[in-house]
Amino acid sequence: MIMSRERDINFLLKKYETKQPGESFTSQRLKMDYGNKEWRLAGKIRTCKYVCEELGLHEGDRDRCIWIIKNVPLKELHRKASCETIITCICFYIKKLETPKRRTWNYKVCKEFGVDEEIFSLIISRLCDYFQKHSYMKDYTK
Repeated sequence: MIMSRERDINFLLKKYETKQPGESFTSQRLKMDYGNKEWRLAGKIRTCKYVCEELGLHEGDRDRCIWIIKNVPLKELHRKASCETIITCICFYIKKLETPKRRTWNYKVCKEFGVDEEIFSLIISRLCDYFQKHSYMKDYTK
């Protein structure tokens, strides 16, 4: 009888160490499942999805924003700005490609993350510069 009780306790301990169907995630569990790098990237993608939803971007545009976030180091675009500000600028840039007359002060999410026209133009110009420096096109002017 004692053996079966020990087995039951050990079985339950092992069972609840792993994720069960329907169990809600906690931040500690997610950090254990993923490394710190993946955890930070997942947070950036969550922010991007939130901003895209607030700006009303479609699925294809949302995928473009996520691709940029995954492939461009955000701190090269602006050292002092937060990642949320840079992500908002990237998403707003994709929105502005569709409707060029839009301004940042028209959107609540831009005010929420501290995006104004000056920061927006600086980050987008550095994004374009990053893509020019890292493109695979050859310079034929030489």
